[in-house]
Amino acid sequence: MTATHYLEEVEAYLIPQGIENADRLTAIKTIMFEDIKSWFNHTRREQPNLTWNEIKLAFREKYDGCQWMVTQTATDESSNQEKTKR
Repeated sequence: MTATHYLEEVEAYLIPQGIENADRLTAIKTIMFEDIKSWFNHTRREQPNLTWNEIKLAFREKYDGCQWMVTQTATDESSNQEKTKR
């Protein structure tokens, strides 16, 4: 999964709930992987006035092309499969 695809999925989750751009910076923290949350919190501390669109741009610059997202997703899926087997 690319960073762009991840953001598309996040927005596909937030938009139907009526969460506007200004509120997405708060709402997104509840659905982030821990690695992303760490980056997000650091970025927000360093640049507290970033908008949703600026965060998306910074996220793409940081994570597009990274394989960790695939690994993280695969790890989550295998963890869920283990729970189902029990």
